[in-house]
Amino acid sequence: SNLCNFKCRSCRPEWSSTWAKEAKSNHNHPYRDWDGYIPRHNLTEEQFIDKFRDTFKTVERIYFAGGEPLAAKEHYWILKHLIEVGNTDVWVEYNTNLSMLKNNKLKLSVVDYWKEFKNVNLRVSIDGSGARGEYIRSGTDWKVIVENFKYIKENLPHVNMGISSVFQLTNALHLPDFYQGFLDSGILDIKDLNNVFVIPLTGPAQLSSRILPKELKLKVEEKWENFLSILPDNVNLKGYVDTCIGYMNEEDLYESNKSDFVVFTTYLDKIRNENFGEVFPELKDYYEKVL
Repeated sequence: SNLCNFKCRSCRPEWSSTWAKEAKSNHNHPYRDWDGYIPRHNLTEEQFIDKFRDTFKTVERIYFAGGEPLAAKEHYWILKHLIEVGNTDVWVEYNTNLSMLKNNKLKLSVVDYWKEFKNVNLRVSIDGSGARGEYIRSGTDWKVIVENFKYIKENLPHVNMGISSVFQLTNALHLPDFYQGFLDSGILDIKDLNNVFVIPLTGPAQLSSRILPKELKLKVEEKWENFLSILPDNVNLKGYVDTCIGYMNEEDLYESNKSDFVVFTTYLDKIRNENFGEVFPELKDYYEKVL
């Protein structure tokens, strides 16, 4: 479902219930034309499991996405049933914001379930560190994310940790610093970078890295080149970064589209009580004087 406790800048109402609530309750919202329809079911736990009971006997891999899967009761129903039938060899994989190892609403801890499975793979959705990460993925408490990362690394060594990042205007210059910081602190190690995905943002168009000015695009390339030079040649991250840089350089949209970014960003800043220029001083002068 779209059940989610975040409203990331690159997301939309149909993928986040928090986004949907914001879009409905604010006049002239960028997604004000969204019709609000999300297909839903209203099944009990028993009815839900019955729909997939035979599949659960033979399934080898389950991929949980969202919304935020750790917020969804159905996710816990599935894990509970797999444990009960003894199918804990199954691969369980996630894209998650990792904000809720404990789901207070459901009074459940996902850690209690992950301990029972032999193969757990996490790709945590993070687009930056500190205030930048909190701004891009609104709802993030950076301290909590770091603590949860460390807890899993220390207490669930069988869990394969990784990151999924969206390469966009706001973080293209910052992401190398974020990854370097995680390596320096020991939260990630080199092998973890083989479970890292960095993909270019293609929508919403007003956040595209193609709207960076040429001067900053050159700095982005330089920062990534310096960071990647310290990594072994066979690290998967390099291929993803090459794709992102290539996408960024396919078009120069700074002059033609920068006002779209400013309008979108200024509106969200206003209703969220946030400030782009304070969080991204390295970008401030290129965009704040556009309108």
